[in-house]
Amino acid sequence: MSTDMVFEEVPRLMRRTGDSYLSGQNNSSILLGRDRLGSVDSGYGSVDSVGGGVGAGAIHLSVGRSREDPSVLEDRATLYLSAKTDPDTAADTAAIGNESIAKSGAILRGDCVRISARIDLKVSVGRAYLIIGSDGTIVIEGDVSLGQDAAERIIRGDAFSRFWNTVTVPTPMGPSGPPPPIPESIFSPRNKVK
Repeated sequence: MSTDMVFEEVPRLMRRTGDSYLSGQNNSSILLGRDRLGSVDSGYGSVDSVGGGVGAGAIHLSVGRSREDPSVLEDRATLYLSAKTDPDTAADTAAIGNESIAKSGAILRGDCVRISARIDLKVSVGRAYLIIGSDGTIVIEGDVSLGQDAAERIIRGDAFSRFWNTVTVPTPMGPSGPPPPIPESIFSPRNKVK
């Protein structure tokens, strides 16, 4: 067993009354308290917020805290769970899609984030879902948009092939025959859109 002790500067944590705090020697911690995205007076967990901090329980796991207040954005790596928070403010994603305000949230942030499943990974939101299987299959259910306000639609390979194989063009000598068929080798055998 190693007896090496590593000394590291750990900022003092500003705590609220009622917070439970577990801290390791190397700037790793678990804070059980109420929602806060900065100082003790911030977030829905503040007694000065609407609701007086009720219903805003939070867990903040962090490593590499850089200041006296926990920060999803500034800590080296964080898992933040809150019963009531502004998750897009916490994760700096307010400019992406719709902004969520005063919702329960789970935020995972670090330089690199990895999710590794042995059998499959499922992500669902309402009726839309994504399933990634260990056999390499990826299933997406829902309306897929590539790029917000995309100016062009995607050509569906099989539907285009059926159309292409029936096209005739008027010519002075009469209608032309259909163009040469699109070879199957152009299409990927693994990717299909329903």
